[in-house]
Amino acid sequence: MYATKNSGGVNPHHSNAAASSRFEPHVSSVEAVTQDMMQAAIAGHVEVAPANIDPAFLMQEASIFPINKSNEVSNMNFMNSPPIALPPLAMAPNHFAPVTPVARSPLGTIVCRIGNCCRFMYPEKISEVKQHIYQFHQDLFNRRNSEGKVLCPWICEHRGTQGTCNTALTIDGLAKHIATVHLQSTRKPCRYGCGASLSRGDAELRHIKRDCPLREAARLQASG
Repeated sequence: MYATKNSGGVNPHHSNAAASSRFEPHVSSVEAVTQDMMQAAIAGHVEVAPANIDPAFLMQEASIFPINKSNEVSNMNFMNSPPIALPPLAMAPNHFAPVTPVARSPLGTIVCRIGNCCRFMYPEKISEVKQHIYQFHQDLFNRRNSEGKVLCPWICEHRGTQGTCNTALTIDGLAKHIATVHLQSTRKPCRYGCGASLSRGDAELRHIKRDCPLREAARLQASG
């Protein structure tokens, strides 16, 4: 074996160690960059670098495109997080929804059917019907004929046909007519229970004397 002459008195082992120490930081930094790029590739950020790539190129790429550790960790946490429940889908408003119902009539009232009035009125008493006519239907006074009568304008059904009553009456008689005939608010059942409905006291007396089939039976029962 021939000994190699060391010109300059430099220890070759010392020079190799120095070179190795100078290169180690570079290699470790390249390995760190390579490891970061591998982890980023797993997370789906960049492509994996080929194995034979120049370390200097990796260092240059790492300086130009630094990897954000915080973004990588947050992305990994997002991938491992459970699925998020989405809020319920907002439904479009229903354009065919029913409209707000019309307010019901107050208790004990009926709707006036004189023309297009459609106001609520209380039919229990003739005086209340008369007050409604004087308050809302004063035009009827201008319709009186030479005898001072008007045709009843109440809309009713007669023999399957709907139309106005047209009975000739005075204004005061009209209120009584509407209450007794059309509204039947003053009608009372026969006191003997035969089922007849009577509108006035005199009509009830006539019914009892002439027409009630139970009157005689009730009289005999009371006397016996």
